[in-house]
Amino acid sequence: MIYRGRVIDGTIVLDDSVRLPEGTAVKVVVVETDQDISGEATARSIEQEIAEVVDRVPAQEWERLPQDLSDHLDHYIYGTEKE
Repeated sequence: MIYRGRVIDGTIVLDDSVRLPEGTAVKVVVVETDQDISGEATARSIEQEIAEVVDRVPAQEWERLPQDLSDHLDHYIYGTEKE
């Protein structure tokens, strides 16, 4: 499950009054958002979203991808013959 919230006075406060059982293990991921002058969040571009995902993948995982992946994507996804 993903819950969203904000840090207020150094404490993470979840939106919608979410109450988790005492002792629940959690993982906190800081999400950077673009904001306009009023402090309201603005929509992020798809390029920004993709870049964030790409940055979370370790370099050694990228190195494991076949060198010809973009040329033969259907082969690697669906098992079709390489053209």
